Order: sequence, then structure tokens, then C-alpha cells
Amino acid sequence: MISSDKKRKRNITRKLFMILATLSITTFIVISSLLTTESTTEGKEVKTNNKYYSSMTVKGDDTLWDLSEKYSGEKESRSEYVDNIKKLNNMNNDVVYEGMNLIYYYYEDADCYMY
Repeated sequence: MISSDKKRKRNITRKLFMILATLSITTFIVISSLLTTESTTEGKEVKTNNKYYSSMTVKGDDTLWDLSEKYSGEKESRSEYVDNIKKLNNMNNDVVYEGMNLIYYYYEDADCYMY
């Protein structure tokens, strides 16, 4: 019995050692990656392109092409924007009617600094 107790204790000790070693290595990797990421972006300008969604009610002579001219900017072509708005609103063509509700998106460019 004494030898089986010693084996059991040795196995428990080995398992605890492996768990602690694994946790230590994981913690080291996480902290290292955080420090590396922080040091590579510190003081550098980072440009973000935020995409926002909104809805509107079509008025008078509004067209999808007018929306694309106003909101697509330099991010995509006007025809790509129109196609995406049609998909977003489950439309088969690019004809809109006064009073129709549309979901559209727009971009906001933001310059920010990482510290």
C-alpha cells in the first residue's frame, strides 16, 4: 500500500506541475503579445473606416444613384454601392418610390492615435 500511495502522490504532483507550467507559458505568451502590439502602434496614426447604417424615407425625385453619390465616397464605385443597397433592401431593380423606406449605409473616416 505504501508504494501505491507514493505513486498516486507522484502522479498528482506531476499533473499539478504540468498545469502550472501550461498556465505560466500561456500567461507569458499573452503578456508578450500585448506588449508587442502596444509598442508597434504607440504614437502612430491609425486610419479607421467606420461603416454606419441608417434608414430614410424616399422623397420626390430621390434615386439610389443619388444615395451612392452622397455616401459611397472613395470606398466603392457608385454601381457597387447601388447593388449593395438593393441587396440590403431585397430589391430586384434600382427603382424607388416616394414614401418608400430604405436602409442605407455610409462611411465615416476617422483619424485616431493609439497610445
